[in-house]
Amino acid sequence: MNCKNHPEEEVMAVCQKFNVGYCIKCCEEQNYDENVRQCVCTSPNVHCNYRQQCIVYNLSMKRSRELKEGKKRH
Repeated sequence: MNCKNHPEEEVMAVCQKFNVGYCIKCCEEQNYDENVRQCVCTSPNVHCNYRQQCIVYNLSMKRSRELKEGKKRH
């Protein structure tokens, strides 16, 4: 499977619900700009049977926490 954002790259994380994959470039992106393509859960507030083991969801939540912590520091 190839990355949604970088079709030339192999995936490292897959959303099992929507069968969408993301490469290491997307998953390691630390830029929090909404316009930057990155590995994010497409529906974090909707029920998902795969949530507990989902790498994409866990990376999304980690970014959310880091973003909130960064805003609190300023």
